[in-house]
Amino acid sequence: MSVLNGPFLCRYVKGVHQECINSHYFKLQHKFNFDGIKFPTPLSQVKKFEKSNPNVSVNVYTFNESEEIYPLKVCNKELKEHFDLLLFTNDVGVSHYCYIKNFSRLVRSQFTSYTRQVSFCKRCFKHFQGSRLKTQLKNHMKDCISHKPVKVVMPADSDDSDEPSFLSFLNFHFMYPVPIIAYCDFESILKKPVVEEKLSQHVTVKSIHEPMSFCVYFAYDTNGLSDEVINSLPNDPYLYRGPNSAGKFVEYIVSMSNLIGDILDVNKKMLPLTQEEKDRIKLTTHCKCCHSEFTETFNQPCKDHCHLTGRFRSVLCYSYNLKRQNQKYLPVVIHGSSNYDSHFIIKHLGCDKKKLK
Repeated sequence: MSVLNGPFLCRYVKGVHQECINSHYFKLQHKFNFDGIKFPTPLSQVKKFEKSNPNVSVNVYTFNESEEIYPLKVCNKELKEHFDLLLFTNDVGVSHYCYIKNFSRLVRSQFTSYTRQVSFCKRCFKHFQGSRLKTQLKNHMKDCISHKPVKVVMPADSDDSDEPSFLSFLNFHFMYPVPIIAYCDFESILKKPVVEEKLSQHVTVKSIHEPMSFCVYFAYDTNGLSDEVINSLPNDPYLYRGPNSAGKFVEYIVSMSNLIGDILDVNKKMLPLTQEEKDRIKLTTHCKCCHSEFTETFNQPCKDHCHLTGRFRSVLCYSYNLKRQNQKYLPVVIHGSSNYDSHFIIKHLGCDKKKLK
């Protein structure tokens, strides 16, 4: 009997000594299809088991040295026959799966001392309690399902210090908007293939999506760019309709990226300060970016200015004044790229071997 059989069949074994593998188990071993499942069973083959049993879904969890449960594999949808398994691994690397009869009772003590019914999200371990827990969990799953399973671990207090530990955001210079960004969209048509291609037993190519046109629109930060720069860039949407739309799109974006790189490769000196700006500098005691306090020795204030316009922006610490630089990349936002349009252009991205600016 495979190491994976027991956890699935024990749910259906009745009577005493359910944990013992006896004749009751062997009577049920044909309930599921275990063909092709190796012994011992690696985690990767759990998905194979699900494919062999279309009405079965499986979640797999394990625990760390502190005996805290965390997810290894979580399905997107729990089917009619759903199983939660706990994977044990001993010191010599031998693993064993155990059926989790009550997931909430298993993990509840890790998060709360609440003794009544608690519902857990099996993807992120967020828990809900009270009279509306089912509704709250259902609403939570609408957002959580779009993310990978994870167990949130908060930072522990340091043993070497009386100060509590904090998670800090450090890349403050990424918060500032870029002066130039491109928005794009593709349109495609369905074409019948010359010969229908059978990719597998259940998949046959009946039609092919072929991009027929694209549109690119550039948006600019009028406060961060001079009129001279804005006038040298396209202000109207660029529309292309014709053959090889994906290839033409990559060519156009690359050419515009190089053009923008040349235009933004400037370093204008700071313009003379106004009296209002001078007063603001004198009154500033903390970095505008990271909010650290200025000192006369290690954290001296620096006057930050826009290298494209020469205008004074704010007072920063020395570190973040160096980090805040001109835009060195072109952000391209493509409508539907996360699920659809990106496959049009991926094969064309390697055509240009030159380094983009």
